[in-house]
Amino acid sequence: MLFLFAILSFVGHSLFYRANLPKQFQDVPNHRSMHEKPVKKSAGIVFVGIFLALLTIQFFSNELRKEDYLFILIGTSFFCILGFIDDLIHLSSVLKLVLEIIFLAVLLNFFPQRIHFFGLEIYFPIGVSILLLILFIVFTTNLCNFMDGLDSYLSGSFLAFTINLIFLTGLESQTSLILISMLISMTGFFYFNLPNAKMFMGDSGSLSIGFLISTSLFLLKDIGSENSIKGTVFVIPFLIPIFFLDGIVTIVKRTIQKQNVFLAHKEHLYQRIQTEVLTKVQTIVLFIGLNFIPLIVFIGIHYFGTSLIIGFSIILILEVFIYSFLDSLT
Repeated sequence: MLFLFAILSFVGHSLFYRANLPKQFQDVPNHRSMHEKPVKKSAGIVFVGIFLALLTIQFFSNELRKEDYLFILIGTSFFCILGFIDDLIHLSSVLKLVLEIIFLAVLLNFFPQRIHFFGLEIYFPIGVSILLLILFIVFTTNLCNFMDGLDSYLSGSFLAFTINLIFLTGLESQTSLILISMLISMTGFFYFNLPNAKMFMGDSGSLSIGFLISTSLFLLKDIGSENSIKGTVFVIPFLIPIFFLDGIVTIVKRTIQKQNVFLAHKEHLYQRIQTEVLTKVQTIVLFIGLNFIPLIVFIGIHYFGTSLIIGFSIILILEVFIYSFLDSLT
């Protein structure tokens, strides 16, 4: 079935690429852009639609729990639709933020999630718990939107995230099934998004991927090894560390400099490296590759029997060192 959906993804994205769509679907380059010619955008609406169809089939085939299916279906649909509207008519950042917060407050009220620290529940008043989760999800979804500025970078980072998480949770986990389903749905997009990209995912895709990343650790079961990291949201940045580190450092810098963090710019490290040091393809390979460092560390942990805390410390030290070195080159 997954193979058939991979073919459907190629067909769907091919039709989208060849379709004569209004100019709102064109990403026209400006002085902040990393591309030089107009590129068709909003392809996220294609692969998210395929993903939700595949998800529905898996639910009725009893491969997904009802609560997980509804949570992902509703959440992904909202962020995809919001992003698609923003792609077409450019909503204000404040309005988007308010809509995201209101939606998540309602969603988490109906589907409450528990914060854990390696299986230990951290008890907060329900309002505080929901607020913390809203902040994390909003931050992560919008970070993915901010970092979607180079061909194949966000989609490649999502691939790295999925592989790294699968190594921790196992291929048979509920989370793995959902993330792999999204990757299968993106098969055609991967092809058309290779440098020099023929299409972009737009906010409809980046916000949806951000939502999946930020909520992935809530979809694990409360049994066995999965329980140790279920709901441990601080683990997520360590699964694509250079991606998060670049985004966070840039946001902090722009905040200190009193610049609008929501305004498009070319100040991320990957943008500066591509502009001043490496070619586009070299930059993509380098930064996606750096997001696979956790996999190497996790393999070492598995082999030597070291704790995850030590592994996360190693990842952080390595990524900060690499980030500082690359930053010094620009």
